[in-house]
Amino acid sequence: MLQIIALLNRGFASSSSLTPEFKSFSTKFKNAITKEINAVGATLVTFNRGHFDCSGFFKFPDGQHFWFRIGDVRMWNEGDLVFGRMLMRTAAHAKDYTGGKNNFVTLQSGMLTKWFTKYAPQHIPKVSFSDKMNQVINEQKN
Repeated sequence: MLQIIALLNRGFASSSSLTPEFKSFSTKFKNAITKEINAVGATLVTFNRGHFDCSGFFKFPDGQHFWFRIGDVRMWNEGDLVFGRMLMRTAAHAKDYTGGKNNFVTLQSGMLTKWFTKYAPQHIPKVSFSDKMNQVINEQKN
């Protein structure tokens, strides 16, 4: 996620069409958010690249869906409190764009693990100690 924040801080040129910079950013953001989602035991269901924004759905093994969105990346340095955070809310399914109440998650490494541990631990699958240790070892190898 640190690479994503660095790219956001660098900024993006405005355009009426897809820029190479935003195309590259959206791919990197998809990879980063997928890693965050997998870390809490969920899976990415859909990912959408919009006009300088990204959104999608992820799902826990218990069936609970969540929708997420990072807003217009060209506005990252505008000082608005919404920027620097990802919007997230519960969803009934992978096409439910109205869902539950809005929650904002600060973009940082481990952001979903921190948020779900604090606000919705019931969705995080229980992992054995040995499985967790193997996961840590594998992450250190990469």
